[in-house]
Amino acid sequence: MGTQNNAKVALLIPARTRPGKEGLSHPYDWEPLGALCLSAYLRQKGFDVMVEHQLSGRPDGETVGNIVRFKPDVVGVSAISPTFNRGLQLIEGIRRRLDVPVIMGGPHATMDPANTLINNPMIDFIGIGEGERPLLQLLASDFGAAQTIGGLGFRKGGRIIINPMSDRLTEAELNALPFPDRMDVETYFASQKASVPIPFSEQRIMGIHTSRG
Repeated sequence: MGTQNNAKVALLIPARTRPGKEGLSHPYDWEPLGALCLSAYLRQKGFDVMVEHQLSGRPDGETVGNIVRFKPDVVGVSAISPTFNRGLQLIEGIRRRLDVPVIMGGPHATMDPANTLINNPMIDFIGIGEGERPLLQLLASDFGAAQTIGGLGFRKGGRIIINPMSDRLTEAELNALPFPDRMDVETYFASQKASVPIPFSEQRIMGIHTSRG
């Protein structure tokens, strides 16, 4: 891939749903702040970043096609447990058309990194916890320094290796982080209005991070 800062990174957030009336699946979309923070950080370091948030109702084929056309050097996937299986389907579609490393992050993989790797051979790396530092280190080493990167899971010689967590970001590092790459917020406001119960359905809701670590 090369470690120059012209590497192309695709960050994928699978579609999510929540239970609706009569047990139906009701879609809703919130800004993926974690991925947007990573995007802003990597752009600050000079990388070419695409954020592909599979908004509810977007077909898997369209999402996969968007990433394939971007021709990334690496794909990062952020998933919670309700979106994990959809994420695997999207990864499978991407890997059929692109030979690129895949990194999985987010709460689901963080809670069970070993089994995530054992059961899903299409995932090459697991990012545990905060992703800025390990992702940058992995990219900067052209994937050659995995054993030295804290909070990273991977395979080596048929074994699953989960590195211990590194120190949390320092106050100086936190202060140096850029603001998230805000996307088309009107898209999210429209989704909230259609799905969030009254009295919140008429309000324009945005998220913020109040803590890290």
